[in-house]
Amino acid sequence: MVTAAVAARAGAVVTVVSQGVMAVLVCVVVFGGAQLQAHEDQRCRDMASAVP
Repeated sequence: MVTAAVAARAGAVVTVVSQGVMAVLVCVVVFGGAQLQAHEDQRCRDMASAVP
C-alpha cells in the first residue's frame, strides 16, 4: 500500500491502480488460505483418523 501512496503523490495513476489491485489480491490469497486451512483443521478434528 505504501507504493500506491507514493505513486499517487507522483500522479502515476496506472501504478496506483495496479498496486492497489495487487494489495487486494495478496490479502484475498492470504486470508482465503488461512480460512481454508482452518476449515481443513476443523474437519480433521471432527473425524477420527484411526479406529481404536
